[in-house]
Amino acid sequence: MIGRTLEAIIKEHTKNKMSIFNGLENLKKKGIISDEIFQWGDELRILRNLGVHAKEANLTHSDLTEAMDFLQAIIKFLYHLRPRFKDMKERTKKVN
Repeated sequence: MIGRTLEAIIKEHTKNKMSIFNGLENLKKKGIISDEIFQWGDELRILRNLGVHAKEANLTHSDLTEAMDFLQAIIKFLYHLRPRFKDMKERTKKVN
């Protein structure tokens, strides 16, 4: 679920199908996400890979809970806070 969500976010913002890593890098280069959000996304990508591929990885409940928290934070940043900040900047520009 985390990987699919990241893929959907990347596809929406880049209009291209690319790997999660390349997509996150693309979003960072375009200034859509900060370096910190990039790092969060990359950690989610790594956790996703551990869960998808047959490896001897033991993901804990805490790993999954934290992953969901960071995914929700990325979504909130991109779809809630970023547009609100843009609107706020436009309003203050009109006042000045």
